[in-house]
This record gives sequence, structure tokens and C-alpha cells, in this order.
Amino acid sequence: MKGSRPRSPFLGVFLVVAIALFAVSRDALAQSEAECNASNEKSLALRGQGKLIQAQKELAACASDTCPADVKAACRKRSEEISAALPSIVIEVTDATGHPLRNVEVTVDGRPVDPDETSVAVNPGAHKFVFTLAGKAPLERTIFVAEGEKMRHERVTFSAESSSPPRPPPPPILPPTQPPIITPPSVPHAPVFPDVHFLRAFVESVHGPGYIEASLLGLNYSYYPLITGSSYAWAGYRPEIELGLHTSGRGDGLAIGFRQGFVFDAFGGSQAPRVAGLTQFRIGYDLVVLLAGHEVDFGPYLTAGFVYTFDSVVGPFVNAPSGGIIGGAGVDVKLFLAGGFYALVRPIEATGLCFVEEFLCGLNLDFALGVGVTFGGK
Repeated sequence: MKGSRPRSPFLGVFLVVAIALFAVSRDALAQSEAECNASNEKSLALRGQGKLIQAQKELAACASDTCPADVKAACRKRSEEISAALPSIVIEVTDATGHPLRNVEVTVDGRPVDPDETSVAVNPGAHKFVFTLAGKAPLERTIFVAEGEKMRHERVTFSAESSSPPRPPPPPILPPTQPPIITPPSVPHAPVFPDVHFLRAFVESVHGPGYIEASLLGLNYSYYPLITGSSYAWAGYRPEIELGLHTSGRGDGLAIGFRQGFVFDAFGGSQAPRVAGLTQFRIGYDLVVLLAGHEVDFGPYLTAGFVYTFDSVVGPFVNAPSGGIIGGAGVDVKLFLAGGFYALVRPIEATGLCFVEEFLCGLNLDFALGVGVTFGGK
């Protein structure tokens, strides 16, 4: 029987080390993939909350080469989109004569700003800036920026009157035989103004000039006085869709639009319920203000157009097709959300209409809730 060759002890050690390295690398890979997925999901949540800077940091983590290819590609694409949407502000600090000032400390929402930064990247919304210069009283300014607004220029001026108030003179030194009498310095009472922080300022909208909106919940009340001295009224559902444009090139200012709607009369009256169509042209003026950090649009408007009914039969009542004219006025209130979308409230619209063939005129009152979106911006 031939003797077997002795095995080298190094072979066993090598196998143990190789197996351990394989297990560690496999666990590290699984951990890295889980972290990539977590960063990816967290970035989506932050993006939805308007926290673009925080979302960008999470996307940088899941866009690394250690992440799976599909996750890495998606994160890099969204990172480019957020970079394009992230607002930035350029601050210029001058004295009363317009000369630039140096050594000015700037904070935004309590965070110091690097003096070497040429622009400050911030999330969309309102931000509190504080400017501090030696020998001057600090200046505060609230600046609202919208998504996609790049290199917005803001100038802050330290006027000659903004110096720190002088210290009161020290109390007089009296002889030791008399007790010291300290007269407090007189401080003039500052005027008291009402707190209007919720209404920051009128602002220029940075949304696109075009818009499309739909009235999803429209309530209509119609009243028609008859020649016989009696009258009848209907209440019903009125959905509409409108396409329009702001002539200013922004999401505010003079607006013109085309509106198509329908009225389904359903309740009340002594005639057959009508199904009517409304084709109207709209002209109005949208004024944007900043309420509690949100853009709110108030838009009074005028309308004019045509109304036409279709055949309808309910029991013994029959309505033949007819047509007429319509005109009126109303007001819209829009609350802008992320991405150019907005919620629409129409508290009142009053219109008069006349059916030519029937020699019948009446009054419509309408209320609506809906949604819309602007488009066409840079």
C-alpha cells in the first residue's frame, strides 16, 4: 500500500479565508442594495414635501456606483431634474450710496451662509434672511422663491439711519455723603402695528402663462320669471373645463380663456329638466398674494357666450332644443401647489341668460370646486 502525501496546512487556511471573504462581500452587497433602495424611497418622499435640498442628498447616495444599475440610473435622472428645479438667490449688500459692503454676516433660516458663495440654494417657499454688519442694527427680510427660479437677484441696503442706538450715559457720580441717584435713560415708545405676518406681500407669479382647469363640483341655481306672473327655478350640476392664457407671460395679470360647460337641471321647477350647453369666453385679472408661505390667486372676471339646450322628456313635460345668449361676472380663488398645480374655489358666479326662441330670460348662480395646472413656463 502506497503512502499518501501529507496535506499542507496552508491549503485549509486559504479555504477558510476565501469562504469568509465571500460571505462578508455578499452581506455587504445586500446591505448596500438595501441602503440604496431606502435612499431612493426617501428622496421621493422629500421631493413630494418640497424639500429639494434634502432629496438631492439622498439621490447622491443611491446614485453611487455601488448601487444596482436600475436604481442608480433612476436616481441620477431625478437628481438632474431636482438640480433644474432647485431655486437659488444672489444677494447684494450695499450702503446708502450703492457701494458693496464686505464683512456682512448672512444667515438663512438660522443657517450661516458661506461668504464665498456666489448664490444660495434654498428649497421653494418663504425664507428668513438676517444680515448683520458691525455698528449697524441687523436687517431682516423674508424672501419667497418658487420652484425652478434660478439666480434671483436681491439687493439689501444698510441706510445711514440703521446704526445701532447709542448707549445711555452712565449715571452721575455724586458725593459719598449723598445716596446715589440713578436716573434711567428715557426710551421713546415704539409705535405698535398690527401683526400682519400672514400677508407678506403681493408677488409676481413664476408659473407658466397657460392654464387648463376643470370644475369638478359645480352647483347651479337657475331662476326664470314667466310672463304670466309666475316663475320657476331649477337646481343642478354644472361641470366645466377651461383653457386660457395670461398675457403677462406669467401665471398672473390679465387672463383670457375659453370655457365649455354643461348644466344638468335636476331638482325643482314646473318644466321638464333641461340639459344645456354653455360656450363662454372669459376675461379677468389674476392677482397673486403670499398667504402663510403659499401663493394664492384672486381672480375677478367677466364672461359672455352662448347657451343652448337639448331635447329632454320627463313625464308630461317636453323641452325642444333652443338657444340664447349668456353673460355675467364672478371670482375665482386659486391655491398653488407643487409642480404648477392648483386647487380652485369659485365662491360665486352670477350670469344672466335669455333664450331667444322662447322669449325667456333668467338668472344663474353658480358655485364650483376644481383643479387646474399652469404650463408654458421656462
